[in-house]
Amino acid sequence: MYNDIINSFLNNIRAIRFYISSVDQTMDRPWHRELVGNKDSVLASMIYYVAKAQQRGINLLESPSPMEDMPEEIVGYIKEIERVVQEIESDGNNVYFHRYLPKGVKEEYQKLEAIEKQKEILYRGSLLLLVTYFENLIAGVMRESFIKYPQRISLDEKSVSYKILAEMNDIEEIKNILIDQEVTNKMYESLLDWKKYFQKNLKLNLKAWEDEFEVIQEIIARRNLYVHNNGIVNNIYIKLVNGMKKDSVGDRLNIDREYIDNAIDIIEYVGMSLVLETWLKECGDNQDDISNILGIIYEEYLEMHRWKMAQYFYEICLKSQKLLDADRILCKINNWQCYKWLGEYDKVKDEVEKLDISAYQPKYILGVLALGEDYERFFEFYDSQTDIGEAELKEWPLFMKLRTCEEYMRRFPEMKVEEKEEIECNGNTKAVVDG
Repeated sequence: MYNDIINSFLNNIRAIRFYISSVDQTMDRPWHRELVGNKDSVLASMIYYVAKAQQRGINLLESPSPMEDMPEEIVGYIKEIERVVQEIESDGNNVYFHRYLPKGVKEEYQKLEAIEKQKEILYRGSLLLLVTYFENLIAGVMRESFIKYPQRISLDEKSVSYKILAEMNDIEEIKNILIDQEVTNKMYESLLDWKKYFQKNLKLNLKAWEDEFEVIQEIIARRNLYVHNNGIVNNIYIKLVNGMKKDSVGDRLNIDREYIDNAIDIIEYVGMSLVLETWLKECGDNQDDISNILGIIYEEYLEMHRWKMAQYFYEICLKSQKLLDADRILCKINNWQCYKWLGEYDKVKDEVEKLDISAYQPKYILGVLALGEDYERFFEFYDSQTDIGEAELKEWPLFMKLRTCEEYMRRFPEMKVEEKEEIECNGNTKAVVDG
């Protein structure tokens, strides 16, 4: 069940990211590539450009640099429009000159206003979905917890109406109704209540929630602000979000690309940490579950070079007392390589060098030798074992730097490897990367 919860959550996160990126690209196309040959569109674009510049206090007649690369005809339009704009009445920053435009130009102008509004709709809608997916994940973990351990909601003390008894076919249906009711009631509680519940009843550490609590709180509060108050700051938001001043009441909050990208990273980080901790705690005795957990971390984070996320999730696994020795050393090696690719290898170097690898399987010995960049010993040992083959050598991220050494390129000349393989941190939370 936890496997289904994680897969659903990750699919939703990926969908939001892809949707934002794909829509953003279409909205960011330069106007002049789309409007060639349409005089009304060109005029509307120029008017829009001049109006936005004027709203920012920029007089294009006095600042010719933005027009240096524009055709002479367009510059002429701008100068004429600037003159007209200055003559037409305006109210503060809201210029109403477009009401005086010819019908065709006015229609094109309104399209441009709608395009600008699209980003607001895109980011606002993405935030609403993001928090909904996070709440679905929390509800899923709670529901699974109650199914596995009914005593957590004192199921034997619950009562149901005669109507429900009359309509239900068996005790299992009644049990499911009571569990659904309990989950629904829990979801009306606050983020702090959820955190306390998981820490007290499931005995989870939830370090990610502790570290990022104020950030998660703000993300949820901003979502609620858009749902219930059109994004205008109220006293409820002020009370929930640290650092907000009372005189901010009435201000309108905006959501830009940087905010929504960071919010997605944070929600993915804390959401995954919740499910992984719960899964390890409640199903860690099952080796199939452990294999699924390690497979997800490898495929979603290590293989995709999302080092900081992978580093933290491997550390969650290493805190579990249920890992077999083989799984534990694999987690350690993968965790250490995350430090290496993040430029933080000095933090674990002593631990790696002190490890007695003599009793380990060949693949783990090769992993430690690769971490220490002892390539001479690596290839000597590689030739004497069958645990690691060419496929693993060419695919495991642990061997990225090894794949740039002379011996590797001599053995595998068909592999076209750049002199220095790119190692970067993609898609991690800002707080985690910085911290």
